[in-house]
Amino acid sequence: MSRLPADPSSGEPQRTLPTPFLIKTYQLVEDQTVDDVISWNEDGSAFIVWNTAVFARDLLPKYFKHNNFSSFVRQLNTYGFRKVVPDRWEFSNDCFRRGEKRLLCDIQRRRISSTAAILPLSPANSAEDRLTSSNSPPPTATTTTPLATSCTAGLINENERLRKENVELNRELKRMKNLCNNIFALISSSYTNNFIRNVSDSEKPLNLSPEKQLSGEMKIEEERTPRLFGVAIGAKRAREGEGGFGGRPGIQY
Repeated sequence: MSRLPADPSSGEPQRTLPTPFLIKTYQLVEDQTVDDVISWNEDGSAFIVWNTAVFARDLLPKYFKHNNFSSFVRQLNTYGFRKVVPDRWEFSNDCFRRGEKRLLCDIQRRRISSTAAILPLSPANSAEDRLTSSNSPPPTATTTTPLATSCTAGLINENERLRKENVELNRELKRMKNLCNNIFALISSSYTNNFIRNVSDSEKPLNLSPEKQLSGEMKIEEERTPRLFGVAIGAKRAREGEGGFGGRPGIQY
């Protein structure tokens, strides 16, 4: 806040001028043409924002060059305003009263703590307020040191190297997967062929006919019997011994 020059003859202490934010807010509340949007309460000890949407859309850009109602509320907090009623936007300050504009000089902006100083500036902090507020700490300029630049470049190079390694590992993993799939397919095909061959061999019919088996045994027996002029000797004697001629005992020679 700028200070009024003191009058040496009056002996009164010098007073500070209110900031543009306070002056513009007071003008808004005093403007009766927008009482349906913002106005004093009944006794003039506080003001009420009746329509926040219209207030942010039409009035904030006109007076404060932004349309953020939350930023407007934060700015009020920095000047000591408090919300009076929980269910509506009614704000009060002991030195912000209807018909007593001179009291605005007594409203002091709160000093920003070191924690709050590192937060980004809100849109409510207009250019005029930043120039006229003597309590706000000056912004700290950030510089980039050569060491920080070198570290950043090293991190970028390391990140690029890791990215290339990751691509190469993914490629190798894909190749190994294809190899494993080929080996599995080969083993499966070989096992299937062997299984089908074994099943086919086991399904061949067995030669279990009694007639064919007896005929085969007789052929083998005839081949083993000695022959004289093509006649089996042992078989003839066996037949003669069994019955002879007409059932009589055969004659022994």
